[in-house]
Amino acid sequence: MWSRSLRNKKKEEGFTGAQQVYDCALDLLSYRDYSHKDMLERLQRKGATKSQALEAVAKLEDYGLLNEERYAQRVYEAWLAKRYYGRQHLQLELTKRGIRPDVAAEIMERFTPDIEEQQAENAAQLFVQRNQQKLTTRKYMRLRDALWRLVAFHQDMCTLYWVNCIFQTIYSG
Repeated sequence: MWSRSLRNKKKEEGFTGAQQVYDCALDLLSYRDYSHKDMLERLQRKGATKSQALEAVAKLEDYGLLNEERYAQRVYEAWLAKRYYGRQHLQLELTKRGIRPDVAAEIMERFTPDIEEQQAENAAQLFVQRNQQKLTTRKYMRLRDALWRLVAFHQDMCTLYWVNCIFQTIYSG
């Protein structure tokens, strides 16, 4: 098997050199992309010193293997595929993933009002699908309560436009 594999490395063992830290970082990148911050934290949790982790991350960035913009774009595309979240949810997702504020701002600029409208329409359609029985029985109170529970639960994605889309979808169908 591979003698250089650090997959099962325990933190207590530590790293003996910068090359081992770099190899560990490459192993981590073979599974998924990381932000600069996440890779540093991950290497330090595995037992690397801060200077070793910084050196390995710098080397990865020099070779183009660790790219914050590419990672942010992939996060954005995965988020966009969910189809029904709003602007605040995207901002939270980028922050949670450790993406630098300047890169996050670039990604947020790509979220245009047209995309936001499409997300709101998708959310309205999903609401109607999930509450079809309440809509067919015309129980206004149950519908109103369900809508407000949804709005309260998903405050980050609910805008006035979004709520308007739901009612237009309900009354047009």
